[in-house]
Amino acid sequence: MMTWGSGKNVEDAVGEMKDWAAEHDYDAIVGIRLESVADVSSSITGIVETSIFWMAYGTAIAFKPPYP
Repeated sequence: MMTWGSGKNVEDAVGEMKDWAAEHDYDAIVGIRLESVADVSSSITGIVETSIFWMAYGTAIAFKPPYP
């Protein structure tokens, strides 16, 4: 299952992704990709603000129990 998480830093983004996987009974996340994203906003007064946040993408996997 493809999953992702976001945060103000890398640790928050990866932590959010790991929390989601654990809540949905996945055992691991493989192939993690990190990407920084710029969020640019402006107001009617002409003030422009930029903030950076991180996205973490990965594939959540679940292991099947071994056959008896």
